[in-house]
Amino acid sequence: MKKFVALGDSFTEGVGDVDSTRPNQMRGWADRVAEVLCAEGDWEYANLAVRGKKIGQVINQQLDQVLALSPDLVTIYAGGNDILRPKADLDALMRGYEGMVRRFA
Repeated sequence: MKKFVALGDSFTEGVGDVDSTRPNQMRGWADRVAEVLCAEGDWEYANLAVRGKKIGQVINQQLDQVLALSPDLVTIYAGGNDILRPKADLDALMRGYEGMVRRFA
């Protein structure tokens, strides 16, 4: 069994992509990717993304959980909430992303 895990913020969670047939009333892009994977093979899926999270929160609250699942495929989308702040530090955001990717690699 292969594992696909998505982490990040509202974009990955699926906020704004309404689907009243779902328990959480959303069907985002990560859910759509998972549907294709699961239809074509032996995949499990977890979406750990939470709306409103910033990069540091994703790193501190989601990264270790994802690593513990030993996924075969990971998607990361976060940072939108960070850049909306008046004093966004883009270099720090990129260091956060690089650190996450390094841990998965």
